[in-house]
Amino acid sequence: MNDLYSDVKEQSEPEYTLFKEGKPIEPYKVANRENTAFKVRVKKEGDDDLVSIQYKRPKKKLKKIREVLGKPHMSALNIGEYTFDWFYDRNCK
Repeated sequence: MNDLYSDVKEQSEPEYTLFKEGKPIEPYKVANRENTAFKVRVKKEGDDDLVSIQYKRPKKKLKKIREVLGKPHMSALNIGEYTFDWFYDRNCK
């Protein structure tokens, strides 16, 4: 399972948090249990909780944005945050 869910947080934050809190167990121990129930505690999300937004775009478009902004070394992460904030500030306030 660790290989399936590597350090890349492509899952939503609640599922990723639950996965990280999981503890390893040998399969034979699970098979030998009697009358057990699977219980999951899911933290309720608030409006101010942070969420990860990920998407892919061509490198040439990122290069063009860097040129327009005059920031040739700006990371893709920072471009994503900048454009999200720019849109939010102009359309949602």
